[in-house]
Amino acid sequence: MFAWFAELVRMTAETPIAIYLYNFPQLTGIEFSPALSARLSQAFPKRILGEKDSSGNLAYARELAKIAGFGVFPSSEAALADAGRDGYAGCISATVNIDPSSSQRLWHDQGNAQLLDQVRGLRQAIATHPLIPAVKYLVGKRTGNAVWNRVLPPQLPISDKKRLESLEALRLVALVDA
Repeated sequence: MFAWFAELVRMTAETPIAIYLYNFPQLTGIEFSPALSARLSQAFPKRILGEKDSSGNLAYARELAKIAGFGVFPSSEAALADAGRDGYAGCISATVNIDPSSSQRLWHDQGNAQLLDQVRGLRQAIATHPLIPAVKYLVGKRTGNAVWNRVLPPQLPISDKKRLESLEALRLVALVDA
């Protein structure tokens, strides 16, 4: 893994973009060890700048956040409540697209338990549906752009009437709370 990223850094040296690792073991079957992430960050401090962690393992994310100069982005906006304590640079979450203002407020008011409950509750409610199609459906409703309802395999659009009614109720709650 180290050799692959070293080659990526070398091959993109003429147009040196920032590189963020993407830890998604549920999809890839591998996890970037904190040791590998630290080694890459130390070897290429101006190029390997952080990691988006989709594992859901906050102990892992906290370990990554100990790497000096390494931005860590857990995959749940609920982690924003502990961002200051745990050293997160923010979060990258699909569900934050539904109610970005609450997540932004939580980032600025990390001790707000009521806001954390609201953010966590909305995420959990959305996660009871197939996540990607649900988020795309809700973003499409918010923007008025039906193109968001298109999903690529292996995802399927949500067509079940009860699920759609449930998502519509979530959308209305997010609009009220925003």
